[in-house]
Amino acid sequence: MSTGRFTPEALPGGSQTAARRDGPLPRALVAVVSNLVEQYSGLSLGGVHGRGLEQGIRRRIQATGTAGIREYLALLQSHQTDELQRLIEAVTNPETTFFRNRAHFRSLREVVLPSLAVTDAPVCLWSAGCSTGEEPYSLAIACLDAGLTHGGRPVSILATDISRLALDAARRGEYSERRLQHLPPSLRARYFERRGERWRVRDEVRALVTFLRHNLIEPDLPAPAGTVDVLFCQNVLIYFRPELVGRIAARLATALRDGGYLYPGFSETAWYRVPTLESVRLGDCFLYRKVPAAADREAPAVEPEPRPPIRRPDSAALPRAVTLPSPPAPRAGDALAEAERAVAAEPLSSEAWERLGLLCRQARRTGEAESAFRRLLYLRPDSPLAHFHLGALFRETGRAAEARREYAKAERLLRALPPGAPLGGVTAGLLLDACRRALSQTGE
Repeated sequence: MSTGRFTPEALPGGSQTAARRDGPLPRALVAVVSNLVEQYSGLSLGGVHGRGLEQGIRRRIQATGTAGIREYLALLQSHQTDELQRLIEAVTNPETTFFRNRAHFRSLREVVLPSLAVTDAPVCLWSAGCSTGEEPYSLAIACLDAGLTHGGRPVSILATDISRLALDAARRGEYSERRLQHLPPSLRARYFERRGERWRVRDEVRALVTFLRHNLIEPDLPAPAGTVDVLFCQNVLIYFRPELVGRIAARLATALRDGGYLYPGFSETAWYRVPTLESVRLGDCFLYRKVPAAADREAPAVEPEPRPPIRRPDSAALPRAVTLPSPPAPRAGDALAEAERAVAAEPLSSEAWERLGLLCRQARRTGEAESAFRRLLYLRPDSPLAHFHLGALFRETGRAAEARREYAKAERLLRALPPGAPLGGVTAGLLLDACRRALSQTGE
């Protein structure tokens, strides 16, 4: 990749004195770094991600022993690919844990995997943006624990990431105690082995996972279209410009088979506006299910191809407490009706109003969604989630000033929380990033 030569001295603040390690980083030079990263990867690390980018630059300046940002820019120019990879790693790969979003994995274990267990058909799961491997190994453990591999059924987990460094760590499969904090002791004993102060993923888990380097902006899919049963893509789209997000979402939908599930990040649920994806609720989480394209649904009836033979597995081959195939997941309309019944039964439940607001928003019932989130704020005035979703509603309906007001309130509340604080399946830090991105896009 050729990006041309830069001359830091020609930029404001380009002197080494102005760019010393302990001083503020000149915006013009940070912008040069941001442009280099975006040209290389498509990732937009400026704007609302600017603080994270500056922190990443400082860490890489220290790690490389360079004297300041001017010298670091020269290093990027001379060893661009390797060092850009390390910088991207420093900015976009926060530490994660196994089974991080417990609501997602609960729905996977209780509904999705049992529905896949009733035939002998191969099963494919894709972890897009797999980072250092905790998510794809969690998916593999869930499949093994559900008995999906019994009887020789092919099960594969595809794990992709843009960072070679993250993929190298994922392939090693060794983790600290902290990364396993959400893992039940029984699963730790069965699927990990102690290696000094660290834990190594056992070979039966590793055998299910294939790691590949892949950038989501690339036109080619890492798996054949229509073959993925379950796709996890969480807190990845926040790093791309809005004009790219729609194309990436459509490409991800193409990878799914009809009836396959896509698990988005909490702050990304409204970004998958793709005709072939329908919003569904499974347990306590919201996700998307692939439906046939309109042309396919309206095509003349033809004799269907024979389906794979149905088998009735022994109870030991199914997850505990599951003996029959699970019924189809509820459609968005069914979930809405259930949420409306919940708020009628418990009108003082903030959780019920939050769930209703999310469902109404996904169903494009804007007025009802706004009412639900306002009721949520009446019950829980310090809820950053309520302010964030109201801001999103106002932004989508052209009410920019009101959107900025709500996003600003959410940002203020989120700044007071530790970055790693959990908020309904996402961390406060990630929601803060999404909030700042939205603020930058709504303008003054």
